[in-house]
Amino acid sequence: MKQQSAIEFLTIYGFMFVIIGVTITIIAFIAYTTNGYIPQQCSGLTGLNCEFVIYYSNSLQANAIMTFSMTNAQSVPINITNMTVSIKNLSFNGACTPGFLNPGARTVCTVQGPYVPALGSQVQGSYIIRAKYCNSAISQLNQTACTYEKVSYVGTFTTTASKLSTTTTTSLSTTSTTIM
Repeated sequence: MKQQSAIEFLTIYGFMFVIIGVTITIIAFIAYTTNGYIPQQCSGLTGLNCEFVIYYSNSLQANAIMTFSMTNAQSVPINITNMTVSIKNLSFNGACTPGFLNPGARTVCTVQGPYVPALGSQVQGSYIIRAKYCNSAISQLNQTACTYEKVSYVGTFTTTASKLSTTTTTSLSTTSTTIM
């Protein structure tokens, strides 16, 4: 009789114990893996797509560097003149290299400033990229042959402050030639 009661108890309540155990495991896994993780987001209006943003911070030197990767998603070239990033009512100017972008081309924009958040903390802000829109024929894809119209690209970003490494990498290459 006791064995039958035990089997009935396990069949009736066993699935409930399994479901509770799986639920607790999933909640613990989500809480553990997302602790301190902030997804990187970088979005802008049409024309100049923001691919990613990285924020490097060096608290010892009170310096930070922010890097953006942008793609010209338009069908005509643009010439980027400058970039301004705003974080917590502070503005920092930067530059993009290369500045002249053909359709589909990528550029890297770099901004440097004294705003140094704690490592791992969330950094939110906005950016404005000022450019000159090239509206001439596609066959004349150089910055001197175009008639320019000024345009601004506005976007927002969210990222995590990472440690800025101050190490320097040096590369040395040698060749050897034998003369006879």
